[in-house]
Amino acid sequence: MAATVKLDLIQGNRGRKSDKGWEHLTRMAFVEGLSSGNGYERIHEAVLALYSIHGITIGTVHPAEPTAFVRYITPETISPTQIVLKITDKGYAFQTPVINIGGTVQQEQTNQDWDGNDIELEYTYPQNYPEQDRAGSTEKTGASISVLSPRTSIHVKRQELFDLDGTTPITYKIILARSKLFQGTVNHGVWNVDPDAAVETWICTQLAGVSIDGGFSFTVSYSFIHNAKGWRSHVVFIDPNTGKPAKDLITEEDSAAGPQEPPEDILPISDRRVFIYPNNNFNDLKI
Repeated sequence: MAATVKLDLIQGNRGRKSDKGWEHLTRMAFVEGLSSGNGYERIHEAVLALYSIHGITIGTVHPAEPTAFVRYITPETISPTQIVLKITDKGYAFQTPVINIGGTVQQEQTNQDWDGNDIELEYTYPQNYPEQDRAGSTEKTGASISVLSPRTSIHVKRQELFDLDGTTPITYKIILARSKLFQGTVNHGVWNVDPDAAVETWICTQLAGVSIDGGFSFTVSYSFIHNAKGWRSHVVFIDPNTGKPAKDLITEEDSAAGPQEPPEDILPISDRRVFIYPNNNFNDLKI
């Protein structure tokens, strides 16, 4: 006689819900008509019957709670041909990520004020200056100063059971590939998290995952830092005689607007914003 499985909708049903959602749900299955030899074989037969008849196994979604999944099946023998299976589902709060917004300042060197104007100093030598070729003359020089630049940060932590497509089960290889793809990249367009931010002003500094249930799910952490002036590195020509930025620096925009013919009249660039971080579509992360 083949085994039969009855899912009891009343007896043994219990659960626990908190501000994080359903922590666990318990239901019972009664298996009868077992025919295997010893006790452990009957337990194995009962678990197989639960799967073959009702499709329930580790990882199966709960019939009434789509964010809960089977994590444990606990057999208990009540007679030589009957076994009760306690099915425990664990809830995952996928829709409630933890978001932290912070800020700090970072010291850096610059030769420009907040509006992007070069910092220059002008000095007129006195008439009695010992070096006669400089006496009474006026010179300009660039300057470099240390500033504290504001940095806003966003840290997001969420539990993930599936890849970003919503259907592929999560694995450590998926988290590894995602980390390699996004870490160290900047936003290449409007980011839904901060739609007012300019392009290339947010950089992803961390994307890491931790699993405490054997890889069934991952708690994934995302960290981003904002730089209002962008993440291109600012480099300028340094006067070897003064050790400071030269005066009248020429930017790429200045050079492009200058004379283009003949080639020797093209203005050399001495002030450049260097692109060193690749860009990415942060909206793909669905944060």
